[in-house]
Amino acid sequence: MKDLKKVLKWIWIPIISLLIGIAGELVYNLPIDKQNDYTYIDMEDISAEGFHLINGSSYISDGNVATLTINFEKQYVDKFTYEFEYDKINAFGCSIVVRTYPDGQNATEKIIEDKNNYTLSESTVNVRAVADQIRIVTPDGSSPVIISKIAINNTENCSVFRIIFISLCAFFVCIICICWKKKIVIPLESAFLVIVLLVGGLSVTALPSHKVGYDEEIHFGRAYFCGDTLLGKEAVTFPYGVQELDSTWLTNWPLDLPQSEEERKEENIHRNEAAEYTRENNGDGYWREDTNYTLGMGTVAYILPCLFMKFGMILKLPFVYIYKLGRLANVLLYAFLGFFAIRRIPTGKRILLLFALMPTAMMSAITYTYDAWVNGFSFLAMAYLLGMWFDRKKKITWKEYIITVIAFVLASMPKAVYIPLILIVLLIPKERFKNKKQMYLMKGIVIGAFLIMLSSFVWPTVSTTQIEGDSRGGDTSVSEQLKYIFTHPIYYSKLLVGSIGKTFYSYTIGQDGLAGMGHFRNVANTYLIAVSIAYTVGTDCADEKTEDMKLWQKFSVSVIVFGVMCLIWTALYLSFTPVGLSQINSVQGRYYIPITIWLLWVLRNKKIVNKMNPARDRLVVIALSLGILLPIIYTNIIVATF
Repeated sequence: MKDLKKVLKWIWIPIISLLIGIAGELVYNLPIDKQNDYTYIDMEDISAEGFHLINGSSYISDGNVATLTINFEKQYVDKFTYEFEYDKINAFGCSIVVRTYPDGQNATEKIIEDKNNYTLSESTVNVRAVADQIRIVTPDGSSPVIISKIAINNTENCSVFRIIFISLCAFFVCIICICWKKKIVIPLESAFLVIVLLVGGLSVTALPSHKVGYDEEIHFGRAYFCGDTLLGKEAVTFPYGVQELDSTWLTNWPLDLPQSEEERKEENIHRNEAAEYTRENNGDGYWREDTNYTLGMGTVAYILPCLFMKFGMILKLPFVYIYKLGRLANVLLYAFLGFFAIRRIPTGKRILLLFALMPTAMMSAITYTYDAWVNGFSFLAMAYLLGMWFDRKKKITWKEYIITVIAFVLASMPKAVYIPLILIVLLIPKERFKNKKQMYLMKGIVIGAFLIMLSSFVWPTVSTTQIEGDSRGGDTSVSEQLKYIFTHPIYYSKLLVGSIGKTFYSYTIGQDGLAGMGHFRNVANTYLIAVSIAYTVGTDCADEKTEDMKLWQKFSVSVIVFGVMCLIWTALYLSFTPVGLSQINSVQGRYYIPITIWLLWVLRNKKIVNKMNPARDRLVVIALSLGILLPIIYTNIIVATF
């Protein structure tokens, strides 16, 4: 009975949050409700330049700069809609130029870049402004396009996703306020789990069923093929609808997100029709066989998404749900690995929570990539290592040591450049071991694991006379580039160190390191990120009871981290950069996540004393994490689509 009362005591929070979400949606729709209408524009009332009217119902462009101008009485415009046809070979994109009146008097132009992917036949863009003129402008050199059925769409626009998102925000605010007032201590691992599952789950559900993350089409293809490969099939089936996703050139590069809920629904219909799993006779050309996918060390990162997708196929779910299930697998993996890492780490829980909830890290968790696997196991390995390092109450046990080694190995299997991080285990003080025999044996295991993993990466590279690089990087060759490095060691050393130095801040805690979300254009507030990290790291080690690394240990960790940076840049120079080029291509800040967390730990100090109540201090860190993450999710996913 007491437990029931406790539950009922808190039940009002989700109810109030939901009501706030509904109220927010009603406010959002207030301007629309005043003019609930769907108005088609008469084609003869449109001014055309570079377009020609055909059959009295459509306009066709001549392939040069062309403009359609629609003038109307000043009114609120929620959405602008038109149908289009083109050759489907070259991507069709145009600019929607809206003359708006933000202050009610003076006119200004609002430009909407309308990237229409090949799966659509109708474009619907969100305008949400008072306007009296809209222009459709096609760029020079574009394919001839036929435009028809132009309309102003002011029909009621209710979005379940907006309601859920606003409700989530209200829920988090309520929890933080109540816990702040009553000084309730929230377990940081539980907070992380709830945030990732709720925000990540919503993001996966809302994202469109195509590429939004870096190289997502490649990772999806590998996860899809993984199932058949693991079953021992010599060749794996590849439905046409899946082939579309695996072929980047078929979409508008770099991103062709649906720009409204209408476009999202139309794209989903296309995906489901193109990838029918229930059809018994698919016909000639519908399926293709591929023998290029083989099992490798990196395959482990695709097993869980593969299993989730196969489960969806067994249930004969529509393709878009199967696609989202694979993404959801990464969310669950990342959520639980982070949960156990934060629970295990002896100190620095605040740092790990804040860092693991950064937009770039979360983007890896909600898309097809092996970064969720790499980052999650990197955090877990770090947590177990520091647990052994700083736990004065007991000596190191074989169980936790083996878990640590396995976590480091699993983290580096998809990306071998992180192998040197396991050497940090060698820095554990000798007094943490039961005896010298145990110490030498355990450190020997680490060295052995390091050498074995390193050889799996280095030996194939140096032992083969000719290894081709990634064709997306241009005229690449791993073998030839390696020869170039050996014949120009000083030049390459300068290039390597210079590249790391120029990008260090941006790739660690700057815009390119923690603030970005794949191909989304908007990034998180970098000033808030810097302030949050400064506060969390600067006040994390503030009392005498809190363990910290010695100076030589911090130096050693920094050297190992720098070595990993060198491997990251060298790997991309070998595989993704034309031979002899005076720059290193395709290095991204997301590659720094498993090592930046170590640098933040190195920066901990005992000079700044945090006198805030511990319960409230945790709430501050949680609030900072949500303040960084939620706005960027709202801007890039909720607003952009819905």
